[in-house]
Amino acid sequence: MLISLGYHITPQVLIHGGLSYTANETGFDSVIYESIPAEVITKMVDTNKYDYDHSNISDLSDLKINTFGLNFGAAFEVNEFFGITADFDYEKWDDEEWYLVDGTGDFYMGTFGLLFTF
Repeated sequence: MLISLGYHITPQVLIHGGLSYTANETGFDSVIYESIPAEVITKMVDTNKYDYDHSNISDLSDLKINTFGLNFGAAFEVNEFFGITADFDYEKWDDEEWYLVDGTGDFYMGTFGLLFTF
C-alpha cells in the first residue's frame, strides 16, 4: 500500500511526502525425488553433509517480512530548465521468520538531485 501527497507551496517549490506498507510471505514446498532409492538418500542424509531429498527445504525458506516506509522531500525550480531536489527515505523492516540472518532493521537514505529539462 502506498499513499503519496504533493503540494506546491509556491509555483517554484513543491513539497511531497508518502507512507508505504508491504507484507511479504512466501516459502518453498518440500521437494521429494522419487527416482532416488531410499537407501541412497538415507546414506547421504546420515552423513550430515547433504540434504539431497530437500525434504526440509520448506523449513529453511520461510519468508515473512513486513516493511513500513516514510518519505518526504522538496523540489525547487530555479528556472524553466533547471531545478534542485532533496529527499529523505526511512524504512522499518520486521523479519518475523528469519533463519540464517535476521532481516529486521532500519534503513535511512537521503538524496540530493539536479533537474534538467530540455
